[in-house]
Amino acid sequence: MAPGIRGKRWEARHNTVLAHVKAYRRYDKYRNSQNGQVGITLHSIWSEPETDGDAPAANLVMDFELGFWAEVFYGSGDYPAALKEGIRQSGEILKEFSEEEIRGNVGTSDFFGLNHYTTRIIRLCKSGDCGPYGAYGFEVK
Repeated sequence: MAPGIRGKRWEARHNTVLAHVKAYRRYDKYRNSQNGQVGITLHSIWSEPETDGDAPAANLVMDFELGFWAEVFYGSGDYPAALKEGIRQSGEILKEFSEEEIRGNVGTSDFFGLNHYTTRIIRLCKSGDCGPYGAYGFEVK
């Protein structure tokens, strides 16, 4: 897990968002003269629930994998509410954006790129050992 230090995943991801936004805004002064585009290609593993009861867990996995990035750049400018709550409940910390950052995050990609390689089946975690997502209440099959 980037940056190679356990327990820093959300901090690294947050800093990546801030860096992307800064790079996008920096290019604004060259955009008209160069007629270029700045975008980001997101990675997502589609998540399907094992049963109808597992749908909330599958939706949360989608927020972790895709919504974390897409909601910030293409939606509200902030992280999805369910993602923030899931991280909070797990005892981990996700930095918050200021109101100014939220406004500045929106629309910072000139195109949408998506890498998709596989789909996972997701189910609610029913035991103490549920793998890397167990702290969030679900496991990947």
